[in-house]
Amino acid sequence: MRGDLVGDRPAADWKENQFGNTALYAVIGGVGATALSAFAGYGFSRFSFRSSKVLFYRTLAALLVPITALIALFLLLQRYWRGGLLLGSIAN
Repeated sequence: MRGDLVGDRPAADWKENQFGNTALYAVIGGVGATALSAFAGYGFSRFSFRSSKVLFYRTLAALLVPITALIALFLLLQRYWRGGLLLGSIAN
């Protein structure tokens, strides 16, 4: 019975709480991302500051590029451009 422990709790208790832990992180992450996006959108729409249009269009461009394209680009650069990309050097 001693080998069935994870930390100080039995493994069965830990597995039962996985859903609650996942739901908590999902709700907090979703609410946090929504609040941050709402504040940023309000700032872009109401306030005029230097380079606001540049930041707006950079944010819009980042949203239009799917993350899978960036991963594929990273893998290509990592394989064929040794040392030219900082992340490519760190990953090796």
